[in-house]
Amino acid sequence: LFQINPAHTRIMSSLSEILSLSNPVFKAYCGSAVLLGIKSFLTNFWILSLKLRNKVIMAPEDKILMSDAATPKTGFGVDHPDVKRGYAVLQNDFENFIQFYVLGGIYVVLGGSATWPFIVFPAGRYAHSFLYGAGIPGLRILGFFAGFASTVFLLYDIGQKTIPYW
Repeated sequence: LFQINPAHTRIMSSLSEILSLSNPVFKAYCGSAVLLGIKSFLTNFWILSLKLRNKVIMAPEDKILMSDAATPKTGFGVDHPDVKRGYAVLQNDFENFIQFYVLGGIYVVLGGSATWPFIVFPAGRYAHSFLYGAGIPGLRILGFFAGFASTVFLLYDIGQKTIPYW
């Protein structure tokens, strides 16, 4: 009744080789995901510490948790500049992580061979966030461009492999 197509077997075998920890590119992709996940947790804890230190709540109903906290002027959100900076760091991460994760996954599945984007991107994001959070102007652009270069490389390589097939 059911026949296994040899082409499907080759594809599944090839995918299991690509998505294996014996593949250094997939391993680097996974490692970068762990590092960026840790970075997100650290950023969230940093924002929480800023909110507690500055007695900031996000919504009026949170006043029950911290009675001496200032209620946001707008009803919701943040009015304190330090906490706003923390949320800007987090938002910047989300804007950059999404592209990197999607393009990185496609790059791995298409059999990419470079591991450096998965090392440079997290390092650049850590540097960018630290410098942004510390309010150090100018230098954070280096962290941004490290991550940007990694993402552009992935985009270019994927485009080189796929656009001729359109």
